[in-house]
Amino acid sequence: MSAALTPEQPAANAALTPEQPAANAALIPKQPATSAALTPEQPATSAALTPEQPATSAAAGSGRPAPSWRQPRTDRDSAEWWAAVARHELLLQRCAGCGDLRWPPRAMCARCGGFDWTWRPSAGNGTVASWIRSHRPFAPGVPLPNVTVLVRLADQPDLLLPGGWTGTGEPRTGSAVRLCFDDIEPGLTLLSWEAAP
Repeated sequence: MSAALTPEQPAANAALTPEQPAANAALIPKQPATSAALTPEQPATSAALTPEQPATSAAAGSGRPAPSWRQPRTDRDSAEWWAAVARHELLLQRCAGCGDLRWPPRAMCARCGGFDWTWRPSAGNGTVASWIRSHRPFAPGVPLPNVTVLVRLADQPDLLLPGGWTGTGEPRTGSAVRLCFDDIEPGLTLLSWEAAP
């Protein structure tokens, strides 16, 4: 049952006047729009970066250099995986509790919640689940157009690994592919895919 409103009880959804600010409005100072054109005084934050536009990061002002976009951020769970990729090997975590394979590397099994696991080699065979061709740079030095492929591994149907496309022609969804490795620069190797023979 709704009660009649009196002047002392304004409707929650009544039109607001400048004298009546919304109760749930964020009370923050006005900020410039993030999509506004960048000026030399405003370094790029999420726009495509060029050598003239320095990247800002959490390290800004701390005396530490901003991390390179090319270098992966490793942690205790992924360091061995990246080391294997540098050796041109693909490793997957296998849960010691339920036997489930997982990628990306992480401490806990999503299926059983177990924390014990081992590394298992993979042949790197699969099928194209999806792919995209980008005509816009996501980082300096990346050749355009750039094709990224999402591959469903044969090892386990729910494992999807992204990578570049080094095959000839366009990838086709559902087509068989095999893993190859792309040595981008010294110290950086990434996954790439090509059509299986």
